[in-house]
Amino acid sequence: GNLWGQGYTLGFKLPRRPHLNRKNISQRIRQNEFDLIVFARMSPYEPCNFWYDYGSAGNTAPQFFEDVYSRFPRQRVALLYGDDSGLDDAVIRSHVARMGSLHRGLGFIFMRESLP
Repeated sequence: GNLWGQGYTLGFKLPRRPHLNRKNISQRIRQNEFDLIVFARMSPYEPCNFWYDYGSAGNTAPQFFEDVYSRFPRQRVALLYGDDSGLDDAVIRSHVARMGSLHRGLGFIFMRESLP
């Protein structure tokens, strides 16, 4: 069959958890209800993950980014970059800087590929 991600993807493998409250996330972020925030798909090469403009760049911020950025200390935020590009890629470096991690110190970055 047709494999996306050459079979590496873990998407849709976890069981559904109907007991989790997924309502009013933005409000719950503003009330500091969560201990840790993880943005799991930060790559600029996956634009389907982005919801709105951030700064002068169009469609580059994930949902709830502004709520988290303005309220959570960096020690409680993680940004995951899981594509095949590393920091030698100018687009990735620009995106990391724009999202705050290199420039403003928002969160910890975890990259699957640091170098080519």
